[in-house]
This record gives sequence, structure tokens and C-alpha cells, in this order.
Amino acid sequence: MTGAFYAALHLVEAWFAGRGLHFLSHVERDDWIHKTKELRRTVWPRYKELEFQSQRARYQCVPFDKDDVEQRLLVYLADIEREIRKSLC
Repeated sequence: MTGAFYAALHLVEAWFAGRGLHFLSHVERDDWIHKTKELRRTVWPRYKELEFQSQRARYQCVPFDKDDVEQRLLVYLADIEREIRKSLC
């Protein structure tokens, strides 16, 4: 889970870097993702869910259901990647 979240984070960072923006904190990055029209609809909710699940894995040691990870959470990562790649081209 943590790997999926940080993969999403780096995709988002690449998108913003292409626009000359770099962030020093999760809070600052979150603010920009949420207020950026191109990212708000698809990327934002999926990114936040991956972040939430990553925190659950790291700090609460919550076990994950393999099917949920494969059929929902990794699909969220793929959705984020697809949206970011559309904007990078």
C-alpha cells in the first residue's frame, strides 16, 4: 500500500514539476492537487484514498484483502497514472 501511494505521489510531483512547482510538504501538495482543475475530479479522490490506506498500513498495521488491493486500490493508481500521462503528453 505504501508503495502504491508513493508511486501516485511521484506521478503527481512529475505533473507539477512540468509546471514549475515543487512541494516541501504533503499539506502543500494536497492543497494544490485539490484546487487544480485537471486533477480534482479523478486524481484527488483516488490519491487521498491511497494515502489513507498507506497510513493504515504503516501506523495501524491493518491487514489488506488481496482482492481489494488488486481490484480497487491498484486500479486507483492506474487511474492516476492514466490521467497524469494524458496531461504530460
